[in-house]
Amino acid sequence: MRVCNRCGAMVEDGIAICPSCQTPLTGNEQVVSQPMMGNGAYQNVQAEPRLGTKWADFLGYFALWLGGLANVVSGLGCFALTGVSSAYTVLAILFLITGAIDFIAAIKIIKRKSDARKFVLIAYSLVVVVNLIAIAFALSSNGEITTMVASTVVGVIMIFVNNIYFKNRENIFVN
Repeated sequence: MRVCNRCGAMVEDGIAICPSCQTPLTGNEQVVSQPMMGNGAYQNVQAEPRLGTKWADFLGYFALWLGGLANVVSGLGCFALTGVSSAYTVLAILFLITGAIDFIAAIKIIKRKSDARKFVLIAYSLVVVVNLIAIAFALSSNGEITTMVASTVVGVIMIFVNNIYFKNRENIFVN
């Protein structure tokens, strides 16, 4: 018997897809043996509790896609301001790069890649850096910074939360 890395369900040997969550099994699942008892019956063996992946699914299927889209739109908006200052060209490119990293991180999470944690941390680190640069530009032109400050604070929090989350689930992100 094996334990599905995604949902923790017990899966019979030889089955390629988890019957509970439909996740393809990779062969890297925890193996749970069921030794025979003295009377010929199988002993019930409880697998160690598995941590869930709902947060990773939320990031991979929604949050990072939405964040990436927002970064791409912000980048395109900055390109419209390049006549005001050439510094907006740099900011536009940084927003577009951040959006691309968001999309890559989302795909890595969905595919349960071993480097998903690294890409999520890079994505949120870029959010913080790009927002700090945008705040500097806004302050130099007496612009509004409230949403950029909030986004920066959320980015810092997400770096710490996701680092802990993915570190605790290294056995799930193994592809």
